[in-house]
Amino acid sequence: MYLHSMKYKIRIFWESVHLVMRSAPVWTASNIILSLISSFLPLALLWYIKKLIDSVTIAAAEVNAENTRMVLLMILAIAIIYFLDEATQ
Repeated sequence: MYLHSMKYKIRIFWESVHLVMRSAPVWTASNIILSLISSFLPLALLWYIKKLIDSVTIAAAEVNAENTRMVLLMILAIAIIYFLDEATQ
């Protein structure tokens, strides 16, 4: 019973997607692309925060201009990704 119900729901879902694609293909495609991008932004943010922690650890071990610049660039990248994530919500 449940499997039949799920198959029916999946079929109805795809039928509705096809109807929406026929009525507004550009808007549908752009919405799908924006949804995919916004779903990966939190993962990118976590990855850059990990890289920032690694950069701070390296900079703390050996203080020089290159390490400081690396930390500042990582902070800038995190800020950009954070604002992009907030803008797509």
